[in-house]
Amino acid sequence: MTTKRTRTEIKQKRLKEKGIIIALLAVFVCVAGFSAYKIITIMTDYNKSITEYEGLNKDVVKKIDAVDPVTQEESPYLDINHEGLKKKNPDYVGWLYIPGTNISYPMVLGSSNDEYLHKTFEGQYAYAGALFLDYRNKGDFSDTNTVVYGHHMNNNTMFTQLDLFQNWEFGTTNNVFHIYRDDKVYIYENYCFVLTSATGYVYTFGFPDTRSYANHLRKLKTEQYYETGVAADVTKPIVTLSTCQGINTGRRYVLVGILKEVIDMADIRN
Repeated sequence: MTTKRTRTEIKQKRLKEKGIIIALLAVFVCVAGFSAYKIITIMTDYNKSITEYEGLNKDVVKKIDAVDPVTQEESPYLDINHEGLKKKNPDYVGWLYIPGTNISYPMVLGSSNDEYLHKTFEGQYAYAGALFLDYRNKGDFSDTNTVVYGHHMNNNTMFTQLDLFQNWEFGTTNNVFHIYRDDKVYIYENYCFVLTSATGYVYTFGFPDTRSYANHLRKLKTEQYYETGVAADVTKPIVTLSTCQGINTGRRYVLVGILKEVIDMADIRN
């Protein structure tokens, strides 16, 4: 009797263990399946935005085919089809290009800072969204400080390569960025690179007088990663390029450029 009960208990124990193993395998399969689904979803999302922006660069952007007669260097300038971009999206306000990086994108101005957070230039839903001006700014970049936001993407697109400007050698070698609009190129010198909070003073838009703007420029210099050698000039506006430091950090990398010169594209084409 004891032996029979023991064998029955052993059999029941084995069946129980088998059931646990099957249950664990089922959980594993579900988790693996969900993970695979998430990876496929993320990759599809990434590919959607990459395909769109690569297509835009191909369709509406041309490299100026010219060589500097003095330095013998190829022209760093682009020729942008603003009319075509405006037809694709009336919110288009200009094209941002940062030499030395892969940052070459159209910029938009929406009705709020949420509108283009996860909407691409052509209106598709994608996490990458678009590069967009703060909705409180004017679309003609006439504000003393124009702020442009872009996502920090894991696939090295959008504003991710702003990270490169943490390095002094890179930042002082690639020391300008271009904004194309109205058939002109506006060249901004890298005034400073800073790490700040999402609500930091760098996002100040209106300055009641010259003194307050001068104080803003001065404070930026006190928090910069390194000295860029570019002096403050209260007669010139700045553009602030902003991206997240990483997921859920609450910190922002910011590259601030101060207007250096404006060149008519007709002069460059000639």
